[in-house]
Amino acid sequence: MIAVYLALVGATIALVRGALFRRVRAIATPLGCAQCTGFWVGVAGTALLPTRTGLELYSVRVGDGLVSGLGVSLLALVADALLVRLLGEPEETTAQR
Repeated sequence: MIAVYLALVGATIALVRGALFRRVRAIATPLGCAQCTGFWVGVAGTALLPTRTGLELYSVRVGDGLVSGLGVSLLALVADALLVRLLGEPEETTAQR
């Protein structure tokens, strides 16, 4: 489970700070926020994970999605703050478009 959360936080940081998603962030402004993006990545990650039995109730999956979304949101916010503190803000270069 820890590996799943680390992967979801990594995906969030890639969406928020990665050069690969620069054009997507220009269109979708909420992707500039680690906390907002982390919530939706956590919810989507939970929705995409298979269940053990495949027969779990819908309400249980919604609850899992909310808990995961909130957890990834917090972890992504902390990770983003630490990375900015340690490495500084990523520089936008005009040569790369």
